[in-house]
Amino acid sequence: MYYKTSEIGEDEVCEAMREYAAKSFNSGKAEGKTEGKAEGKTEILLDLVKKGTITLDYAFENSGLPKEEFLSIAKSLGYNI
Repeated sequence: MYYKTSEIGEDEVCEAMREYAAKSFNSGKAEGKTEGKAEGKTEILLDLVKKGTITLDYAFENSGLPKEEFLSIAKSLGYNI
């Protein structure tokens, strides 16, 4: 009841939520960068496959990703492999 009924309690909860949100945001940014890099690399490799510059097997091997993840990203980018 202290946190719901007193102004000081509300302030403490608000501060705790701000700290939690800041930590979550910073954590999400790091994850987003990693995902973005994987998507970018996959897209480049798939464009090279599409142009006939490299084979799909070569793209899998050089993506640095498990094959399932590579295919999942490819599908999310609109490539039909």
